[in-house]
Amino acid sequence: MGYHLTCIENLWYVIGYKEDRADFRTFVLGRISGPVVVGDKFKKRSDFDLNKDLRDSFMIMKGEGDYEIVIDHAG
Repeated sequence: MGYHLTCIENLWYVIGYKEDRADFRTFVLGRISGPVVVGDKFKKRSDFDLNKDLRDSFMIMKGEGDYEIVIDHAG
C-alpha cells in the first residue's frame, strides 16, 4: 500500500505499509518487477507521518542506532 511517492537523487521511491511485517517500508520503483492485483481497497493508516518516518534519515536511507563516521582526508 503506497503512502508517499518521492524522487531523490533521480531515483523514485514509494513508502508504504507492509502488512506481513507490520511496518512502513521504502521501495525503489525501479526494482519492482510488476504489480500484484489483490482486489482490496485500503484505508490510509492514521499513524503514518512522513516527517516522522524520514526524521532521522539521510535522504531516503535510514537505520537503527548511532554510528561513528570517520572521514579520512588523504591527499
